[in-house]
Amino acid sequence: MMWQKSRVNDQRMEKTPDEYGASIYLEAYRYALDLCDNPAIAREVAALFSKSLEAREQTITKFATQQA
Repeated sequence: MMWQKSRVNDQRMEKTPDEYGASIYLEAYRYALDLCDNPAIAREVAALFSKSLEAREQTITKFATQQA
């Protein structure tokens, strides 16, 4: 899946991660890019945000299985 910010014509397209949360990554990337207009920072923010959501979900799943 590829995404490009429409108001920036010379920006290269952003490749999304194939693993969990590509749509979450894209939303975080788009939001971060709107705030800072720096693709490198936006990629880092999106990656960290996706990882934190994945870790949170794993923790909830682990807790739920312990309670069962």
